[in-house]
Amino acid sequence: MNQQAKNIKLIFEIKMSIVNNYELNGNLVSLIGDYKTHKAQPSLMRNDSMLKAIGKAINIRVSSESARSIPIIILGNTHISDNYLGKVDHLGQYGVLQKIISLNPSLRSIKNSPLGYFQTPQNPKELENILENVLKQDFCYFSAMLDKNKLGEIIQKSVVSEDKIQIAEHFLAILKEIR
Repeated sequence: MNQQAKNIKLIFEIKMSIVNNYELNGNLVSLIGDYKTHKAQPSLMRNDSMLKAIGKAINIRVSSESARSIPIIILGNTHISDNYLGKVDHLGQYGVLQKIISLNPSLRSIKNSPLGYFQTPQNPKELENILENVLKQDFCYFSAMLDKNKLGEIIQKSVVSEDKIQIAEHFLAILKEIR
């Protein structure tokens, strides 16, 4: 069944990996390895997996006018590599995605990106607060590659009232008219 964008409140892209391996010997369960002992990197630490998640977010963002306001969160169970911490913040600042969240607070090194677009909540209440904060915002994704002079013109034309929502709506309408 196809969903209409107006009925979607949030999209989760799930990137879960096996992070612990256990062995059963009789009635005894033993930990035999964690994400650091795996031969392969877990998903959020792999470039291909991160690029695929980012690509899906971009695909959703540009798929239709009505998909521009749907928040996108990537859920994982490992942290991300250090070289992606800054990139995730840029993606968040530009609205491609709203968060990448690691649901494994027991990792040896808890990471949060400088601007908070990658977070590792320590308990269910903290996760609930993150999600509530995302859901209460009125997002609108837009992108453009414009000459700064043209961009300044559009911004200047947008200021038709003192109401911030009306200014934003006017700016987006003008931006949409550019060919």
